Amino acid sequence: MRSGPLALTLLLAACGAPGKPPADPPPGVVQCPPAVAAGARVGTAETAPQESLPVDRFIYIDHATTVASRCVQGECPPGPMISSTPPSDLTVDDALKVVYADGFGTSGPAGTGGGGWLFAVSALPYTREDVTIDTISADGRASLHFRGVPIELAAKQRWECQTVAVDQREGHALELTTKIWFVNHGALDKQAISCAQPGRDCQIVVP
Repeated sequence: MRSGPLALTLLLAACGAPGKPPADPPPGVVQCPPAVAAGARVGTAETAPQESLPVDRFIYIDHATTVASRCVQGECPPGPMISSTPPSDLTVDDALKVVYADGFGTSGPAGTGGGGWLFAVSALPYTREDVTIDTISADGRASLHFRGVPIELAAKQRWECQTVAVDQREGHALELTTKIWFVNHGALDKQAISCAQPGRDCQIVVP
């Protein structure tokens, strides 16, 4: 994959002629589950096996949401430029079990840009927004819940879903293709975490 927090370089898409209505995801692509209400329980595993990961290793889970937009009706003005990638601070010690990367990216007339952050996880289950990391194992597997949907990821495995919708605005309309994905990079040595200072401005080098 890549090193460190998510950094997306996205190009501004030109407005086009009216297009077709949004379609279902292509064959083999899962429809994204609906978003849950703020504060709602997103689900956790009923039984949590012992996390037997050695203290010198951690599981690296990468998550991102990207929104690609195109003009399908009227004259679409260019969207804002978005960039938000502050330095990621990580506490790297024996308690570290998971590093969770949470990123986003946008392209087209709805806006362009992206960003991402790294979060240190020392206790499970761990919840951030609509994602819960339930359990991990020494072979690099991870069990998650995303919007209440269970996801089992072996090391190096990817899970992705897609949603297409039309955003009708005053005088124009945008087609928005949202992709949400998870990649489990598996169990890595903690020496893969590189910080400019101890615990500050960190990135992860994936072998």
